[in-house]
Amino acid sequence: MIARSDKDSRRFASDTYRLTLLEDRPFVRVESAQGDWLADLFVLSSVHSLHGRDDTVKIGTWEVDEQPGVTTFTLRVESSLWKAKQYRIRCFPHRFIYDVEIEERDTWQK
Repeated sequence: MIARSDKDSRRFASDTYRLTLLEDRPFVRVESAQGDWLADLFVLSSVHSLHGRDDTVKIGTWEVDEQPGVTTFTLRVESSLWKAKQYRIRCFPHRFIYDVEIEERDTWQK
């Protein structure tokens, strides 16, 4: 089993799949291990609430954290609704996990 990432080009590859964070748009390209295109996934999901609609107003740059067995790509963004919002893609040798983490504003009453 070989899993490797390239921080400069924002790529991850294993014996199972390849994942590339595209430079020109907020998509992640998923390919087979042989390089066959499988999907382009949109990263900037909105997280609406009862307090309003969520729009991403500023996009940061991808951060990469490499640990044994997992490479994590994190993108922090500014939101019109949330105090903080970040997208995370955790790449493992046989799968990847995409999630969104939000932090609500202090001014909201619970």
